[in-house]
Amino acid sequence: IDFIQFSSLSRSNAGNYSVTATNLVGSGTGEFSLVVYYVPVYTVNASFTAVEGNMLRINLGLDGSPFPEQFNWLFNGVELLPSSEITFGIDFIQFSSLSTSNAGNYRVTAANVAGSG
Repeated sequence: IDFIQFSSLSRSNAGNYSVTATNLVGSGTGEFSLVVYYVPVYTVNASFTAVEGNMLRINLGLDGSPFPEQFNWLFNGVELLPSSEITFGIDFIQFSSLSTSNAGNYRVTAANVAGSG
């Protein structure tokens, strides 16, 4: 056998592998590393209470391989731009002083070479 075949790759297959072949004359070992790319996945691991006038920061879990560098926040389907009231990054959004105008649907997507999520 001169190859290794995975019927279906998943992120759990990533890692270092080695193979040893032996015959009557001796043995030889080969090693390789397998990197599995996968689209970014966000998780929210908290519950919170929003109180008008208070600051609120929501941290998100983010996983992807390679780690994403591009991201985009939307508010009610429209691109969200940072302001003095709302700041954000690839894995958080923060409201300096909540108001009823902040109510709505927020969505963040991140992208890497494997796609976006």
